[in-house]
Amino acid sequence: PMLSQVVSVHLYDEELPNASPISDFKYRNNYYGGKTITEYIGSDKNVVVPSVIDGKPVSEILGGAFSGNENIESVYLPDTLYRINSSSFKLCGNLKSVRLPSGVSYIGTEAFYLCKRLTEITLPSTLTEIESRAFKGCAALKDIKLPETLTSIGEEAFADCHSLEYIEIPPNITDWGYFA
Repeated sequence: PMLSQVVSVHLYDEELPNASPISDFKYRNNYYGGKTITEYIGSDKNVVVPSVIDGKPVSEILGGAFSGNENIESVYLPDTLYRINSSSFKLCGNLKSVRLPSGVSYIGTEAFYLCKRLTEITLPSTLTEIESRAFKGCAALKDIKLPETLTSIGEEAFADCHSLEYIEIPPNITDWGYFA
């Protein structure tokens, strides 16, 4: 795809000055000593998830937090994030390109399920687990490189990705679901 056409989820290392207002998010404390985004309630097309809320790092996106949001064209995720839970971005129909933060180690079940316009995703070198149906139905997804650190791919993780032209499988996979 041409760069001028890419809408993406971006990685950044510091709080951006134009972060979306904290009032656009519902959140809670988590077991890891940080904050979990539980829901996005704003209406922006370009969402910047803050890296810190109430002095604590945002380390997790709860399942369903952005699910079904058709307005979102780009989401900027903080480098403090290390978990994308189940259904986090499920049915975000206008999401096109995803680059996950360098600390993410886990992508939950149906995290990007039916993100039909998703054409590319960059997975971090820290990723160890992709759960079932994480990218199922991402019909526009063209290629993906799985990191060497990945050890588990759940069933149907890439099912119905009809445009997938290339996937590089690392040698360390020990748990491989059917139709992965």
